[in-house]
Amino acid sequence: MYTFRWCFYHLIYIDLYPFLSGLCSKLTLVGREQEIKDLENIINRPGQHAIVIGDRGVGKTSLVKLVLSKKRYNDIWRTCDVISSFSHVFKSLLKNCGIDFRQFEESNEIRSLGKIEGSALVIKGAGQLSRKYAEKYRTTPVESLTPWDIYESLKQIQKKCILVLDEYDAIHRGKNPEVFHENLAYTMKILADHSDKCDSKLVVVGVARTSTDLLGKHESIQRSTREIYLQPLRCEHIIDFINLAEKDLNIKFDDDVKQQIAYGSLGYPYYVHLVGLECIEAMLNRDKNKRNILWEDFEIAVKKAVNKAFRAELGKYNAVLRVSDPVEKAIIETLAIIPEMYPKRDKLYLYLKSVYPDVSREEFEAALNRQTQEKRFLFLSKRNDEIRFLDPLMKPFLSDRVLEGKESIKINDVRFLWEEEKSIQIDWNGYQVWLPKSQVKYRKTRGKIIIIPKWLFKKKFNFQKAW
Repeated sequence: MYTFRWCFYHLIYIDLYPFLSGLCSKLTLVGREQEIKDLENIINRPGQHAIVIGDRGVGKTSLVKLVLSKKRYNDIWRTCDVISSFSHVFKSLLKNCGIDFRQFEESNEIRSLGKIEGSALVIKGAGQLSRKYAEKYRTTPVESLTPWDIYESLKQIQKKCILVLDEYDAIHRGKNPEVFHENLAYTMKILADHSDKCDSKLVVVGVARTSTDLLGKHESIQRSTREIYLQPLRCEHIIDFINLAEKDLNIKFDDDVKQQIAYGSLGYPYYVHLVGLECIEAMLNRDKNKRNILWEDFEIAVKKAVNKAFRAELGKYNAVLRVSDPVEKAIIETLAIIPEMYPKRDKLYLYLKSVYPDVSREEFEAALNRQTQEKRFLFLSKRNDEIRFLDPLMKPFLSDRVLEGKESIKINDVRFLWEEEKSIQIDWNGYQVWLPKSQVKYRKTRGKIIIIPKWLFKKKFNFQKAW
C-alpha cells in the first residue's frame, strides 16, 4: 500500500507538473488565431516589419515563437536591457547570423628576390620583385555600426533572417533612447526600400499600448511596419482552456474555482498558470488520492501564488508598497479591487470615497501625483486621463493580497436598485451586482452602507462584468 501511494504521489508531482506546465504554455495562444495569421502575413510580405505590443504577460513572446517555430526562417533573438546600445544589440544579432564584423586591412610586404652570383657586375634576378599580401584584421569599433552596415551585412546572407528584439520597452529606461529609436527606424526603412536585394525582417516585441509609445513617432516606422496588439484573453477562452485541462489531466475544478480563476485573472495567462499549479498542489496536500479541486484549495493556492509573484515578477514593487503613506495605499488598494481596469481620475476618486470616505480630494490628488510621477507605481494617461498600474499584472495579484488581509469590504453610498425576497441588487459606480441578503449587511438609509464578506466580494464583484 505504501509503495502504491508513493508511486502515485511520484507520478503526480514528477509527471503531471511538467505536463501541466506545457499545457499552460499553450494558454497564451488561445483565441489568437487572427494575430497568428497577421504576423505570418507580415513576415511573408516584402518590405514590412512587425511590432508586437500589449500588456506584460499576455503572450507576446509566445506568439512570435510559435510563428517562427516552423524554422522556415533563420530567427535570431536578442533581449534588450537598460544598458543596451543600438550597436551592441545589432552586433550581437549579426554575430549570431554568422557575420564576422571585421574589415580587411591589406598591406603589401615587398622583398627583393635578387641574388649575387659570380661577378659583382652580374646580378641574376636583379629588379625582380614579389608581392606577398598579408591579411590583417582590424576590429570595427562597436559605436560606429550604422543602419547601412546592418543592411550590407544581412545582404551577404543567402537565407532570410528574422531579427527579434524582445522586451524592447527596456530601451526607454536606458541612456539616449531617442537615438536608438531613430537608428532602428532608419534600419527598417533601408531594409524595406531594398527588400528586393535583402528580404530580412525585424520583429520588435515590447510592453506598450501603441507602436508610437514603444518606438516614438517616426515616419519611417509608420510606413514600413505593421502593428499587432494583443488584448488580454477573454474569460470564455480561459474557461474553455480549463475545461480542456480537466479532460487531459483527469482533474475536476469546482465551478466556483473555475469561474474565479478565469475572471480573477483579468485575462493574463501568467495568473492562470501560477494559480492552476498551486491549486493542484493544494489538492494533493489535502489528499493525494483526490482529483477534485475545491474552493478551500483555491484559497490556499491564491495565497501561495501571490507570495511567489511578489518575490519574482512583482518583487520590485514591494519597496514602493512599504514606503507609501495611508492615502497612497488607499488609492492602490481601491484600484486593485474595483471592477474597472482603467478608470478615469474622477471615477477612481468616486470609488475611493465609497471605500475610504475620509480622504479629501486634495489628499487624493497629492498622493496620486506621488505614485505616478515620483514612485512610478501607477500610470496616468495624459491622452484620456485613465489610471492603471504601471505593471498590469499587479491588479489581479494585488487584488487577492488586499482581500486576503480583510474580513469584509465596507462600501458607502451604494445605490439600491431592486430588492427581492432573498437578494438585493445594487449599483456601485455603474456596476450592477446581485447579492444574497443572508450574506451581506446593508442599510438603505443613513448613508446607504453595505458590508460584503471578503470571500463573497471576491466571488461576486470580480466577475459580474466581462472584460
